[in-house]
Amino acid sequence: VTASTDILQPNVSSSPVCISLQPSTSGNIVSPEVLRPYPKALPRVTKGGRKRAKSTILTSTPVKKEIEKDLLEQAEKKKIKEERSLKKRVQKKPPVRTQLFSEKYKKKSLSDSSDTDSDKYSTKSMSSTMVISESDSEDEEITRKPLLNDWLLVKFDGKKNLKRFVGKVINVFEDGLEVKFVRRISDSKFKW
Repeated sequence: VTASTDILQPNVSSSPVCISLQPSTSGNIVSPEVLRPYPKALPRVTKGGRKRAKSTILTSTPVKKEIEKDLLEQAEKKKIKEERSLKKRVQKKPPVRTQLFSEKYKKKSLSDSSDTDSDKYSTKSMSSTMVISESDSEDEEITRKPLLNDWLLVKFDGKKNLKRFVGKVINVFEDGLEVKFVRRISDSKFKW
C-alpha cells in the first residue's frame, strides 16, 4: 500500500536520461489509416445522360429477355410521342386546297372595269389581270374541276411555313393534272 506522499512527489533526476526507442514485441504496426480511414468518394452527380452499362453476358436468357423488354418499352414510348406530335401537326396545319382563278373572278374584274371607261380596254387585256374582292374568303372551296389553261393557286405546307405557287394547267388527266408553276427569281422577275 502506498502513502499519499509517494504519489505527489515527482521522480525527477538532475542528469539527462537517453531513452532509446525499440520496436514493440507484438509485431503489429497500427497505421493512421486503420484508426481513421480515408473517406469514400461519393459518385459524381451528373445531369441526365445515358444509363450506365453493366458487364453482362448478353446471350443468357434472363438478361436477353430484359434487354428485349426495355427495347420494346422504348419503341412504344417513341411511337406514342410521334403520334402526339403528328396530331399536333395535323391540328395546326390548314388543309391544303387549290384555288382556281375561275370565270367568276374574270367576270368580276370585267364588271368593275365596265363601270369606268370599259371601252378603252379589251377583253384580252382584262383576262390577264385579276381582281379578287375582299369579301371572298381565302379558303373558298371550288366545286368545278379545273380545265385546260386555267390558272391555279396551290398551297404547300413547307417545313417552317406555308408556300403558295401560281400555276397554269397544261394537261388534264382522269386522276390528276399537269401544272406548270411560276417561280419567283427576284422581287419583280418570275421564271417558268
